[in-house]
Amino acid sequence: MQTLGFICEEMKLDEISKNLWDIILSAVINGIEKNFENKELVDLGIKALYRATEYTWDYFKDKNG
Repeated sequence: MQTLGFICEEMKLDEISKNLWDIILSAVINGIEKNFENKELVDLGIKALYRATEYTWDYFKDKNG
């Protein structure tokens, strides 16, 4: 989960395809859901999603003009 967070933080839009971003974000969300009772993993997942917010914002901004 932590590794996925670092990937989300370090990768740029032009370095990775949207399809791969979707897979990474889905893995983070699924990891949170499957480990909901493990506070440490949920915290790591939330941090990963937070790190991905810049990407998701840029992606939606590019798609919506």
